[in-house]
Amino acid sequence: MQSRRDQVQAYFFVVGRMIAAVTHGRPDALVQPNRRSSTGVVIGMLIAALICGIFFIYGLFVPGGNTAWRTPGTVIAAEETGARYLLLDGQLRPVLNYASARLAGAAPGPVTSVSVASLVGAPTGSPIGIPGAPDSIPAVKDLDVGPWSVCTLPAGRAGSSAPQLTVLVGRSGGRPLDDARGVLVASPDGTRHLLWQGRRYRIPSAETVQVLGYDAVTPVSVPAGWLDTVPAGRDLGVPPTEGAGTPGPIVGGRPTLVGQVLTVGSPALESEQLYLLRADGVSPISTSVAALLLADPASAPAYPGGPPEPVPIGQAALADLPVSRGTDLAAGLPESPPAAAAPSSDSVPCARNTPGPAGVTTTIELRDRSEVDAGSAVVAARAPGVAADRVSFPTGGGVLVRDQGAEAAGTFLVTETGTRFPIADDAALTGLGYQGAPVTALPGSMLDLLPMGPVLSTTAARAEAGA
Repeated sequence: MQSRRDQVQAYFFVVGRMIAAVTHGRPDALVQPNRRSSTGVVIGMLIAALICGIFFIYGLFVPGGNTAWRTPGTVIAAEETGARYLLLDGQLRPVLNYASARLAGAAPGPVTSVSVASLVGAPTGSPIGIPGAPDSIPAVKDLDVGPWSVCTLPAGRAGSSAPQLTVLVGRSGGRPLDDARGVLVASPDGTRHLLWQGRRYRIPSAETVQVLGYDAVTPVSVPAGWLDTVPAGRDLGVPPTEGAGTPGPIVGGRPTLVGQVLTVGSPALESEQLYLLRADGVSPISTSVAALLLADPASAPAYPGGPPEPVPIGQAALADLPVSRGTDLAAGLPESPPAAAAPSSDSVPCARNTPGPAGVTTTIELRDRSEVDAGSAVVAARAPGVAADRVSFPTGGGVLVRDQGAEAAGTFLVTETGTRFPIADDAALTGLGYQGAPVTALPGSMLDLLPMGPVLSTTAARAEAGA
């Protein structure tokens, strides 16, 4: 009887004859057909193992071979830990943040990632850098030069007890108000302002609010910081007319008094023109100025025995009157009171500041509240009502800005976190890689909304941390 061993040998014998028949055409070949290939595989594996062993032993004695980090100005980043170093005076100095690494280097060199093993043996010094400096700075191509919008959201958002400020950079989509509309707002002290054509006009009294037709309009409560970003226009009021109530010239056969408002109709144009009678002649005024004059108690002496109202005269009578050389009362005021646009519960008022060659242009616009909230982040250090509560920057972006109203104004770097960092000098600007980069000029009131970070300078970046 055949044993199991005999059966296995018989099986391999038959398989060998079949392989020999296929590969050599002869089933009775004396040499095994796969002997050469099997021998080659075994020898190759032995050689590969020998080479791996040689490299392993070499790696034990020579841990890292990357020497690119020894180039001056190179920011060194450890691959395993992400720690940053700078080679200064022959020592590896750990750096607190990326901005400090750029500033401390002799030149804005590249970032080189190396293994920790490549740094073994290099002398290490104490950490250097500017505490609180940004750990990420935008590239020149990512610097934004577009408009800034400052929006105010009503109280109650996220449990806040006061209106909140949100700064939007690089955002479009607002709905600007046309010249026929304005927004009535109230500052924290209750003073009302009319926002119209990119300016704010203070309304000095409740009587003026009523005269302009805004007594039934609920003003939008806004923080003082937001109101400061809108350029101030003149107050919605007029100075008392000098000599009001004294006799004026005879006009159309009737006596007049200084301080009266005259109206001249034009049937051909189906319109009327208003004038203020002064001691030296007449001055053209707008509908808004006429309404303010008639409501001013100081004008009462010009209308004895009756309510203040315009006095009609003819075109011929007007031609006989001299033109006053007094101040133009209508300058800087709306021709007629603009309609008050009341933001809906889903929209908020915003002041859009667009930089340009001739300065910053301010536009009052309305934006959807959901759009203002989307993508905005909370500012770490803020003063409610005075500084921004939230900011929205393009991811990885930033802005180089300066105060347009300050002489010899310095440059600030504003990062995506909403913090502005003063740049000490041209050396720091070069170290950050911003030499010749575009700088946006903005009003100081806009910059004051953002928290201030530490000064970015090459000297501070090279100083020992905590020293």
